[in-house]
Amino acid sequence: LSLNQGQFDALVSFVYNIGFSKLETSTLLKMIRKNPIDPKIKNEFLKWVYSNGKILNGLVARRRWESERYFSEL
Repeated sequence: LSLNQGQFDALVSFVYNIGFSKLETSTLLKMIRKNPIDPKIKNEFLKWVYSNGKILNGLVARRRWESERYFSEL
């Protein structure tokens, strides 16, 4: 899988927060492997904003940054 710098940065931030094992089994990674420029990937980042069943504003901000960074160099 070949990634540009924006995609790499976004995924490193994401994995740092959730852990590699969760990324490995995620729909996000499946979509990236299938078509790394699919615009629906942005929505997959935004699904990961919960902690103990509650949406955290900090996670919403982080996932927005990651999704924007992922597509910043396309």
